[in-house]
Amino acid sequence: MAAVVAAAAPLFVLALSAVFLSHDEGLRHDNVNIGYHSSADSLPSFATFREYQAQPEASSKHQDQSDHHCSHHTDTDRTLADVLRRFDVHSDAFVRHRALVEEFISEATTYLPRLSPLLTGVTTHHDGSSFEGTRIAEAADFDMYAVLTWDQILRHFELLRGAEGRIAARLRPDVNRDALPTDLARLVRGDGYLDALRFKRWVFDRLEEALRLTAKAHPDLRAGVYSTRGAAGVDLTAPDGARLEVDLTAQLAAPPMDGVIRPEAVTPCGLQLVSPDLPTPWSVYSNLKLTSSQSTSDTVANSDGISISTTSPSTTNHDENSAESNEDDEDDEDEDEDRWFIINSMKLERNLLSAKPKLRDVIRLLKSISAAHGWKARFHVDSFVLKHVAFWSFSEDCGSRTWSADGGLKSATVASLRTFERALRRGRMDKFFVGPPADSVFAFINGGGPAMELLANEVGDIVRVLTGEDQYAIKSLFRVM
Repeated sequence: MAAVVAAAAPLFVLALSAVFLSHDEGLRHDNVNIGYHSSADSLPSFATFREYQAQPEASSKHQDQSDHHCSHHTDTDRTLADVLRRFDVHSDAFVRHRALVEEFISEATTYLPRLSPLLTGVTTHHDGSSFEGTRIAEAADFDMYAVLTWDQILRHFELLRGAEGRIAARLRPDVNRDALPTDLARLVRGDGYLDALRFKRWVFDRLEEALRLTAKAHPDLRAGVYSTRGAAGVDLTAPDGARLEVDLTAQLAAPPMDGVIRPEAVTPCGLQLVSPDLPTPWSVYSNLKLTSSQSTSDTVANSDGISISTTSPSTTNHDENSAESNEDDEDDEDEDEDRWFIINSMKLERNLLSAKPKLRDVIRLLKSISAAHGWKARFHVDSFVLKHVAFWSFSEDCGSRTWSADGGLKSATVASLRTFERALRRGRMDKFFVGPPADSVFAFINGGGPAMELLANEVGDIVRVLTGEDQYAIKSLFRVM
């Protein structure tokens, strides 16, 4: 990577494609054995781009080709395959853009240990539809997240389970607070809990600085670093003039802990998502929303002369409906919220999508329906919700042909929509991987119960169209005429 940093910008771009296409061969089978201690995402977790063309995203192409030889495939199956074909092939520009993002973020992480010893060993991982194979547009997101190692942070703490899938980290009784690394000691509250808000502001300050240093090294990319209430980010200008927006978040690697992950979710329908001799991977992150106000603390220079802030901002919004709370007032009732982290199971999710490519096809169809009917704008139904719909439907129909390789797209899509409708009428859908107690994936649906009832009715109407024979009406569901 040092050679890339020193090279001129054109060489940097040329190196990207070579780096991206050099990944090991991806998964080919339904049994997935992914280790917990991999240093970072290497596309075997969800196939290389070459295999992407041959397997996951092209699975609907193979499905379409087999339709001519399988009498049980319907006209609707072929219509849905036609819908998916629009997303099957990555353009050359898309491949170059995805590779550029990967390499830029990879280089940015090399600066992190210089910003704080706590950031030694940080790895970056893919998130978002561009990397997991569920995109439905050329301009897909390129989100990534950085994982801080257990050795650097959480080994000093005991983890406590709270309601709604939350985790708190409290200093272990045998840990002397005064002996903690200086940066870590600043993030610990007076009651011994790791402060989720302070951690988020602290790590985001350093992620932003790493992005700025990388941007400075590559002026031809005209990178603009920014921050939102939930992520650090950078806008890159590709050599072809395209604007690439990358959100970078942070998580903490967590140790094995009983009850955090549902045992059934580690082997859904007999698929082994983790090697039996390895712990189940999970991590935690803060979902507290930072305000737009900047840090009120002093800015200091570290040993490398890099300017960084030493504390966090004074206020936060926990969600759109909550009031702001003062971080420094530990007597405030809202201060207890600042000690809670959220359980993340991204590695397991990615492994499941790799093990069952048909899930990706169904998720793309669900996302296409959602986009055509404005579900995100009207109800705040995002891809997180739709992926859980597909996961639960898959686990409920293990014994049927619905999710088999030759089962067709119609049956799996209809089954998923029916799962969605039933859950909406119940008013709740649990997270697929997180063990109870966990919050509902419907927690942020706009409008509460009445909105869920309205959405359930729409989903029911769509099921009736899909189970009919009117292909024109079916195409209209996706705005494809």
